[in-house]
Amino acid sequence: MALNNLEWCREKTVCNAIERFHRSKATVPDINRPKEDLKEIMNLLGDFLKENYNLCDKICYAGSAFESLNIAEEVPEFDVMLVIKKKQYLEIINESNGFCTIKCTNKMVCYPVDKNGNLVANRFRHDFKGIVQKWVNIMTKEMKKEICVVEHGVATQIDVSRNGNLWYHVDLVPCFEVNSLGNRDKIVWCVPKPIDENKDQWRISYSQNETPEANKLHANAKMCIRIVKTLFKLETNGLFKQFTSYHIKTVAFHLNKGSWPDERSIGKTVYDFLSKTMNFLWQCNLKHFFNPNINILDSNKKNNYTQMANTIQGWLRSEQSFIKVFAF
Repeated sequence: MALNNLEWCREKTVCNAIERFHRSKATVPDINRPKEDLKEIMNLLGDFLKENYNLCDKICYAGSAFESLNIAEEVPEFDVMLVIKKKQYLEIINESNGFCTIKCTNKMVCYPVDKNGNLVANRFRHDFKGIVQKWVNIMTKEMKKEICVVEHGVATQIDVSRNGNLWYHVDLVPCFEVNSLGNRDKIVWCVPKPIDENKDQWRISYSQNETPEANKLHANAKMCIRIVKTLFKLETNGLFKQFTSYHIKTVAFHLNKGSWPDERSIGKTVYDFLSKTMNFLWQCNLKHFFNPNINILDSNKKNNYTQMANTIQGWLRSEQSFIKVFAF
């Protein structure tokens, strides 16, 4: 089905429908005040970690809230990378599919290690959460801040409230800066988000690359990403929950290497994006943008991906069906 050659997606009626959808449901929310408060308390956390535990040399802000890719939600969410620069004491000794083992080469460094001197991600994450809890206790008692640590998968999350109402969430991600195994001149970040099969392994993070790459995107590309994120969230059968914001952003990165987006037509931009996404889903193959050896689609979900692709194909079948998608 030669979808990409159709020109009706440039029609004014199509573009107007998408722009109305964007204005109504997918604009960037005003989160400047939460951002200001976030940076104030993260500076305090950074100082606490560095002075007491030697665990923070740099704070980096990542994720959609710092890429103009976030959409209006009930509570803003922020990702904060707490970078630990100890590469002189650490080395990656093996790496596979985006995960690695880190060896501590200096016994005077007090990080949780196994009998072979390898950093244990699961224990480190548990210890880090306890340290954050100590900081939260100080902030709530001494500075009267409304902060609490909450369970959120493998991440250490804090919730910040104001006047008794939840204000924003923060995912705190400690990461070690280490020399790459394949290129000693290249720096990689390793985070304690292991796979279920081996909770002691570390995951290689590309956050230091992703946010700059996202901020290279044209305004029409960012608008398209927000529209698709919102569209997938509004699909009532929940099918698209398995195609996450990270998948959506990865599709955009790949498309951005070519002639996408169409800077004069949001209709063509969204159409091309959905068409490309459909093809990735049908193939059950979406390469990680910064590591093409990794397929970020789960082969065990192939049937679900096929259902998603078929749904998108229905949206793209005609001008009428395409406009109907944005008639929420």
